[in-house]
Amino acid sequence: MINSIGDFTMNYQPKILYILVNKNTTHRLFENGNGHGIYVNPGPGTVLDTGLVENSGDKLFDFYLIPHKATIATARPVHYKVVWNSASMAKEAIENITYHLCYNYVNFAGSIKVPAPCMYAQKLANYAHDNSVNPNPKLALNLHFL
Repeated sequence: MINSIGDFTMNYQPKILYILVNKNTTHRLFENGNGHGIYVNPGPGTVLDTGLVENSGDKLFDFYLIPHKATIATARPVHYKVVWNSASMAKEAIENITYHLCYNYVNFAGSIKVPAPCMYAQKLANYAHDNSVNPNPKLALNLHFL
């Protein structure tokens, strides 16, 4: 049992998963729709983690993900690169949680191109830039500006 906060901080060893997200890729992915030369956009949840990627290891790797259904033009995948994984999460688990995080953005009922934490970070950075001030501390726990 932890007796004090000091004991807790001494024994605290967090696990960190650090992933770089690049949504501005030039790659396009296509799927052979019916096997007769008709190519279509891949469906939502399509993951490419072999072939086109640089690292395909079990702990440090990269992958492409198309989390949403592209209805106009061609689907542009998002490139994810796992650069630190002290949590020792499996490749499939990381790909799965990344896909599900694309469906947890509070301002949209469907899926978005990047995971929700990335979208929140972008919105917060834009808010701080546009207003040249930090948000009111009373609103720190609310998603008022997102």
